[in-house]
Amino acid sequence: MDTSTPVVDLSTPPKSPPAAAPSLADLATTLDGYHNDIPGFVNSLVPSSLSEAETTLNTLLTRLSILSQDTSSALEQSIHDITRTVPRLTYDLQFMRESATSLQSSLSSVQTSIRGPALAPTASLDRLSHLDKLKSRMESARDILREAESWSTLESEITSLIQQSAWTKAGTRLAEASRSMVVFQSTPGEYESRRTLLVSLQNQLEGALAQALSSTSSPETLAKLRPVFEMIDREDEFKEYYFKSRRQPILDEWTATDVPTLPRFYSALLSTVQAEKAQIPLIFPSPTHILSSFIQTTLECLDPSPHSRLAEFAEGSSALPDLIKAYKATEELASAIAALLDTTPLPSPSGPETPKRPSRRFSRAIALPLNPAEWETTLYEPFLDLQTSYPALERRFLANTSIPTSKTDPSRALLSSATAAFATADEAIGRCLAFTHGYGAVGLVDALNAFFDEFLASQQQRALTPTTSTDELDFDSLDYSTEDWGAFQLGLHVLSACKDIRDRLEKFESKLKTSITLTNQPTASLGALTLLQQSPLNSAALQTLLANPSPLAPTYKSLAGFTRASQQFLQNIILAPLQSQLKEYSTLSVWSQPDKAQRRGDLQVPTFSLSPTDTIARVSEGLLNLLRVFEVYATDDALAFSIETLPFVDKSLFEAPIAPEVVLSTWVSSLSLSLLSQMTTTTLRQIRTLSNRGAAQLASDLAYLSNAVRALDVEWDDLERWKEASGVESEEEYRRRVRELPEGDDEVWRQVGVVRGWA
Repeated sequence: MDTSTPVVDLSTPPKSPPAAAPSLADLATTLDGYHNDIPGFVNSLVPSSLSEAETTLNTLLTRLSILSQDTSSALEQSIHDITRTVPRLTYDLQFMRESATSLQSSLSSVQTSIRGPALAPTASLDRLSHLDKLKSRMESARDILREAESWSTLESEITSLIQQSAWTKAGTRLAEASRSMVVFQSTPGEYESRRTLLVSLQNQLEGALAQALSSTSSPETLAKLRPVFEMIDREDEFKEYYFKSRRQPILDEWTATDVPTLPRFYSALLSTVQAEKAQIPLIFPSPTHILSSFIQTTLECLDPSPHSRLAEFAEGSSALPDLIKAYKATEELASAIAALLDTTPLPSPSGPETPKRPSRRFSRAIALPLNPAEWETTLYEPFLDLQTSYPALERRFLANTSIPTSKTDPSRALLSSATAAFATADEAIGRCLAFTHGYGAVGLVDALNAFFDEFLASQQQRALTPTTSTDELDFDSLDYSTEDWGAFQLGLHVLSACKDIRDRLEKFESKLKTSITLTNQPTASLGALTLLQQSPLNSAALQTLLANPSPLAPTYKSLAGFTRASQQFLQNIILAPLQSQLKEYSTLSVWSQPDKAQRRGDLQVPTFSLSPTDTIARVSEGLLNLLRVFEVYATDDALAFSIETLPFVDKSLFEAPIAPEVVLSTWVSSLSLSLLSQMTTTTLRQIRTLSNRGAAQLASDLAYLSNAVRALDVEWDDLERWKEASGVESEEEYRRRVRELPEGDDEVWRQVGVVRGWA
């Protein structure tokens, strides 16, 4: 029999583990199958792969090693602590034993006393209450006696300390006295008398400290004096004394400052602020807050106030540029001060906190929800009324701006003046942006429209003055003088100048709309923008203007009037000879020539068409010659410019570009209709009487003229009415025709009836 120890073979696991035994009987049967081979039976139960078991075993071994080391270290530390504590433990045990012995003695004494006569249950409590009340009253009496003794010597003590310049001791003594005032609150008389004495001594100490402040500029000394003011609750007074001594040079500089020299004053103020930036942190615990307060109070103490000085200066007609320079200098000062405050050391934890503000050096976005600093608001407020009055200032400045004129050719002078006018308008945009950051756009647009309206009116009067031209043109066959054609050339040049002005105006309006839309400029300070946003400039009218596609519509209207005047100037020149022919037409003797009497025996000779009068013949010839007059200028852009504003022109018929032949026919048509309108509304109505023979001649003239204008593709309804009414031969026919006319179309017929004696 093999008596060796069975070994379980863990290195060579079976190929597959046996299935789990369903019952105890099956397990026993399986075990019997292995006889005495227990290791083999165990190996059959072990899983085929031991890698997971090995990994777990290694992890457990590592943790066991670490825990063993930690346990060893903890054990060593415990042994060390026990070794160190055992001597102390012996002492503590001895002390406890002695305390127990003492307690035993005390308990024995108490037990002995308890065995004596029994006291009433509340006697001990009543006695304790009595003793406590007595103790409280005695303490109160002691405090009162101490305070009384202290107050009796307070005045002499403070006076002595002030004489010795022991400021800190005096302040400490007064602070203690102030804290003791609560003792006398139940006795109003005592409280008021001591309060009066305390305030008097505080004032006395403050006066002495003020003298000391005025005689020193050392930051160390000032830093020592400030806590004394705090002890007597005079922190604000100390700050005011300090500010007063530091701002005096600034106030002296202000008295010699006017608006043009304001940058020099700002330079002095900035130098002082820079010096205070270095000194204030050595004296005050919250330098940023104190420096801001110094700036604000200094600005508030300026006399006369900046507002009144600016308002007085603004009364001048040319004050606006200097005001803008002053405002720019103010913005530069605000930026410089803001940069200084951004780099000022943070206040100490004991000082009051100041709100943080975005750095202008690194932040291009303006955080409008934040409130500007008080000093910034104080700095910009004097300009606010002037900014609100910017429209009047700009209008007045533009009205006093002289536009250079030339005595040379009027059309060239017009272009030169227009260039200067648009340059002036560009400067006005710059002034608006610089002074109001675009919020004065409504006033700017109004001022520009008024400026351009006045400019165009003056240029119209100056330019449309006929001058002698040196052009040698062959118009001998027409009734035009050299002066007439010189004026015609002038009118064309002026019309061309109007076109150039219109083109410039469109570009300028585009620039204007772009400029006034960018109201929130990144370079503007928060204080400036906040005041402008809260001012009347930021109105509904501004929002309406920003949405207006053509803010210079009044200027376009003025330019259109100038253009129409130029076109009318040209038409007057062309029509002048024809109009002069018609001037005497209404007084011709033929209108009143009596009918020839029919005698017995005369032959009946057929009546043929009458020849037109010389006047109508010349007028018709002149109208037909208009085509030849304008053929030379058919390609001139000036004639095509604003052709829709010509008299008697249908605006809806034109679409750009317009062909030269259309331009030519449109001008000829407009000229013809203008002449016909004058003839039917003025010339023909001046005829006083009309015989049958005169009526026949008039009908012949009008028929001839109608045929002439029809050749030019021109029709005039009133001309046809006059022709038909004049051609009626009898009164009966006249009345029949009048009855057949629609209501409102019989005016010409009635006029003819009056001069013929039928109405």
